[in-house]
Amino acid sequence: MRSDALNSSSNKYGLNQIRQIIKSQDADDTIELAADQSGALVLLRNCGAAKLINLPDASGNDGVWYDFYLHETLSAHTTTVQSKDGTDFFLGTVADGESGSAAEVAFNGSSHDQLVVAASAAAGEFECRLVCDGDNWLIMHGVSQDISDISAAASSSNT
Repeated sequence: MRSDALNSSSNKYGLNQIRQIIKSQDADDTIELAADQSGALVLLRNCGAAKLINLPDASGNDGVWYDFYLHETLSAHTTTVQSKDGTDFFLGTVADGESGSAAEVAFNGSSHDQLVVAASAAAGEFECRLVCDGDNWLIMHGVSQDISDISAAASSSNT
Protein backbone atom coordinates (compact mmCIF):
# COMPACT_ATOMS: atom_id res chain seq x y z
CA MET A 1 0.00 0.00 0.00
CA ARG A 2 2.75 2.44 0.88
CA SER A 3 4.47 2.05 -2.51
CA ASP A 4 1.21 2.81 -4.34
CA ALA A 5 0.88 6.05 -2.40
CA LEU A 6 4.46 6.99 -3.22
CA ASN A 7 4.02 6.17 -6.90
CA SER A 8 0.83 8.20 -7.21
CA SER A 9 2.30 11.28 -5.52
CA SER A 10 5.80 11.20 -6.99
CA ASN A 11 4.86 13.22 -10.08
CA LYS A 12 3.57 15.98 -7.81
CA TYR A 13 7.09 16.59 -6.51
CA GLY A 14 8.98 16.31 -9.80
CA LEU A 15 10.39 12.84 -9.18
CA ASN A 16 8.87 11.39 -12.34
CA GLN A 17 10.14 13.80 -14.99
CA ILE A 18 10.47 13.06 -18.68
CA ARG A 19 12.79 15.23 -20.74
CA GLN A 20 11.65 16.32 -24.18
CA ILE A 21 13.98 15.45 -27.07
CA ILE A 22 14.00 17.74 -30.10
CA LYS A 23 15.83 16.43 -33.18
CA SER A 24 17.06 18.90 -35.78
CA GLN A 25 16.82 16.50 -38.66
CA ASP A 26 14.52 17.87 -41.38
CA ALA A 27 16.38 20.03 -43.88
CA ASP A 28 13.49 22.21 -44.99
CA ASP A 29 12.16 23.65 -41.75
CA THR A 30 13.37 26.07 -39.12
CA ILE A 31 12.95 24.83 -35.55
CA GLU A 32 11.07 27.38 -33.44
CA LEU A 33 11.78 26.61 -29.78
CA ALA A 34 9.08 27.69 -27.33
CA ALA A 35 9.40 28.68 -23.69
CA ASP A 36 7.22 25.74 -22.68
CA GLN A 37 9.89 23.42 -24.10
CA SER A 38 12.36 24.61 -21.46
CA GLY A 39 14.68 21.84 -20.35
CA ALA A 40 14.55 20.06 -23.72
CA LEU A 41 17.58 18.30 -25.17
CA VAL A 42 18.12 19.50 -28.74
CA LEU A 43 19.99 16.89 -30.76
CA LEU A 44 21.88 18.48 -33.63
CA ARG A 45 21.75 16.07 -36.54
CA ASN A 46 22.89 15.92 -40.14
CA CYS A 47 20.12 17.63 -42.12
CA GLY A 48 21.46 17.70 -45.67
CA ALA A 49 21.05 21.49 -45.74
CA ALA A 50 21.80 24.47 -43.52
CA LYS A 51 19.65 24.35 -40.36
CA LEU A 52 18.26 27.22 -38.27
CA ILE A 53 17.08 26.85 -34.68
CA ASN A 54 15.30 29.92 -33.29
CA LEU A 55 15.15 30.68 -29.58
CA PRO A 56 12.11 32.43 -28.07
CA ASP A 57 12.21 36.06 -26.92
CA ALA A 58 14.46 36.52 -23.91
CA SER A 59 12.14 39.14 -22.41
CA GLY A 60 9.81 37.54 -19.88
CA ASN A 61 11.45 34.13 -20.21
CA ASP A 62 14.12 34.24 -17.52
CA GLY A 63 14.95 30.73 -16.37
CA VAL A 64 14.10 29.06 -19.69
CA TRP A 65 16.92 26.73 -20.78
CA TYR A 66 17.87 24.17 -23.41
CA ASP A 67 20.73 21.69 -23.80
CA PHE A 68 22.32 21.24 -27.22
CA TYR A 69 24.34 18.20 -28.25
CA LEU A 70 25.89 17.33 -31.60
CA HIS A 71 24.42 13.88 -32.23
CA GLU A 72 25.71 13.16 -35.75
CA THR A 73 28.52 14.43 -37.92
CA LEU A 74 27.28 17.37 -39.97
CA SER A 75 27.99 16.81 -43.66
CA ALA A 76 28.41 19.95 -45.74
CA HIS A 77 26.01 22.30 -43.95
CA THR A 78 26.01 24.45 -40.83
CA THR A 79 23.56 24.47 -37.94
CA THR A 80 22.84 27.91 -36.50
CA VAL A 81 21.14 28.66 -33.17
CA GLN A 82 19.64 32.17 -33.27
CA SER A 83 18.36 34.56 -30.66
CA LYS A 84 15.98 37.39 -31.59
CA ASP A 85 17.64 39.72 -34.08
CA GLY A 86 18.85 43.00 -32.60
CA THR A 87 17.43 42.51 -29.10
CA ASP A 88 18.67 39.23 -27.58
CA PHE A 89 22.29 38.12 -27.67
CA PHE A 90 24.55 35.28 -26.57
CA LEU A 91 26.90 35.90 -23.65
CA GLY A 92 29.61 33.50 -22.52
CA THR A 93 32.14 31.18 -24.09
CA VAL A 94 32.48 27.85 -25.81
CA ALA A 95 35.75 26.31 -24.68
CA ASP A 96 38.11 24.05 -26.61
CA GLY A 97 38.00 20.57 -25.11
CA GLU A 98 40.70 19.01 -27.27
CA SER A 99 43.94 20.59 -26.16
CA GLY A 100 45.70 21.69 -23.02
CA SER A 101 46.09 25.20 -24.44
CA ALA A 102 43.37 27.62 -23.48
CA ALA A 103 41.19 28.47 -26.48
CA GLU A 104 37.61 29.59 -26.71
CA VAL A 105 35.04 31.40 -28.77
CA ALA A 106 33.67 34.37 -26.82
CA PHE A 107 30.14 35.69 -27.29
CA ASN A 108 29.93 39.35 -26.23
CA GLY A 109 26.28 39.78 -25.15
CA SER A 110 25.88 42.89 -27.31
CA SER A 111 26.07 41.88 -30.98
CA HIS A 112 26.37 38.09 -31.23
CA ASP A 113 22.89 36.77 -31.98
CA GLN A 114 24.00 33.54 -33.68
CA LEU A 115 25.90 30.49 -32.43
CA VAL A 116 27.12 28.65 -35.53
CA VAL A 117 28.22 25.00 -35.62
CA ALA A 118 30.26 24.48 -38.79
CA ALA A 119 29.77 21.97 -41.56
CA SER A 120 31.71 18.75 -40.97
CA ALA A 121 31.62 19.08 -37.17
CA ALA A 122 31.90 15.55 -35.82
CA ALA A 123 29.36 13.70 -33.70
CA GLY A 124 29.74 14.25 -29.97
CA GLU A 125 32.14 17.16 -30.41
CA PHE A 126 29.90 20.03 -29.28
CA GLU A 127 27.56 20.54 -26.36
CA CYS A 128 26.26 23.45 -24.34
CA ARG A 129 23.38 24.70 -22.22
CA LEU A 130 21.69 27.99 -23.08
CA VAL A 131 19.97 29.73 -20.16
CA CYS A 132 17.82 32.85 -20.52
CA ASP A 133 18.34 35.60 -17.95
CA GLY A 134 15.37 37.67 -19.20
CA ASP A 135 17.60 39.85 -21.40
CA ASN A 136 20.03 37.52 -23.17
CA TRP A 137 21.01 33.86 -23.59
CA LEU A 138 23.86 32.75 -21.34
CA ILE A 139 26.16 30.01 -22.62
CA MET A 140 26.76 27.53 -19.81
CA HIS A 141 29.16 24.59 -20.01
CA GLY A 142 29.86 25.21 -23.71
CA VAL A 143 32.58 22.90 -25.04
CA SER A 144 33.74 21.81 -28.47
CA GLN A 145 36.38 19.18 -29.17
CA ASP A 146 37.36 21.21 -32.24
CA ILE A 147 36.95 24.88 -31.41
CA SER A 148 37.26 25.79 -35.10
CA ASP A 149 33.77 24.28 -35.55
CA ILE A 150 32.16 27.05 -33.47
CA SER A 151 31.74 30.71 -34.37
CA ALA A 152 29.87 33.77 -33.17
CA ALA A 153 27.90 35.76 -35.75
CA ALA A 154 25.63 38.79 -35.87
CA SER A 155 23.14 38.24 -38.66
CA SER A 156 20.12 36.50 -37.09
CA SER A 157 17.01 36.09 -39.21
CA ASN A 158 14.94 35.30 -36.07
CA THR A 159 12.52 38.24 -35.93
